[in-house]
Amino acid sequence: MDRQKCKRRRELIGTFVVLLGLNGGGLGGFVQSPSRLLAFREAMADIRSVGDVAAMVAKYQVALDEIATRSNQIDQATEAMGGEGKTTGQRNQKLQNAFGKQFKAPEPAVAPTSDQAPAKKASADSFSIN
Repeated sequence: MDRQKCKRRRELIGTFVVLLGLNGGGLGGFVQSPSRLLAFREAMADIRSVGDVAAMVAKYQVALDEIATRSNQIDQATEAMGGEGKTTGQRNQKLQNAFGKQFKAPEPAVAPTSDQAPAKKASADSFSIN
């Protein structure tokens, strides 16, 4: 009986030594890497902030305010250029009516000749295998 107890105790101590060595080695490698520590701290901060709904709402409101400010700037610029309308299509149409006649696309300087035919689309019959 004493031999079995001693054997079990040695096995238990050996198991603890192996587990302690593995965990200690992993912890040592983790602690030596600054990027891992930084990522761990950020993850912990994120986990803690999940319950902070007021801070999340405040960040969301700030983002909405920035979007509203930019939208107002676009509206003011469009009105200053003579375009009014609530949708992009309406604004584009009014701006084109206001400025379209003044700014037409220039005609090409050299007209294409008859020997410059448009390119044909490739078909399966136009390819040959030798």
